[in-house]
Amino acid sequence: MAKVIQFPTPSPEKFGFKPVRKKKGSPDKHGQLNLFAGAKVINMNQLSAFEEALMLDEQGDSRAVAQYQKFIISPTYMPK
Repeated sequence: MAKVIQFPTPSPEKFGFKPVRKKKGSPDKHGQLNLFAGAKVINMNQLSAFEEALMLDEQGDSRAVAQYQKFIISPTYMPK
């Protein structure tokens, strides 16, 4: 016949939401570097001189003429 051994049942760890306390003050006081301190904005959608001139022309802006001339003078413009 088998002998049944009763093991103590451990109390289960609490699952679910654990509230987080917000620390006041700057992050560098707690030994962390501030990753966004020296950030600069970089425009990822740079328009060419022609695209900018076309956009200004469609809006009826008088600066379009100067922008078209800037495009024609630029070394990237190669007429056929």
